[in-house]
Amino acid sequence: MKLSVDAVYEHGNLRLLEPVDLEEGQRVRVELDTDEDPLEVLAGAYDGLSERQIQEIEDAILNRRPLFGGRERP
Repeated sequence: MKLSVDAVYEHGNLRLLEPVDLEEGQRVRVELDTDEDPLEVLAGAYDGLSERQIQEIEDAILNRRPLFGGRERP
């Protein structure tokens, strides 16, 4: 069975926010997906890069050319 349930991490434990139909002691696999804002994650992508490095990356993206060498696109 595959099921998605929201949970809150409190005092070292995950507290499910809704009931689930599981037997006591049943093993489950937990896959975590935080509510991070993708824009906040991307905002830090250029941290530590020089203005020149940022410009090279943006030029490569906008001109659709390989960033690390390789073949040019037709």
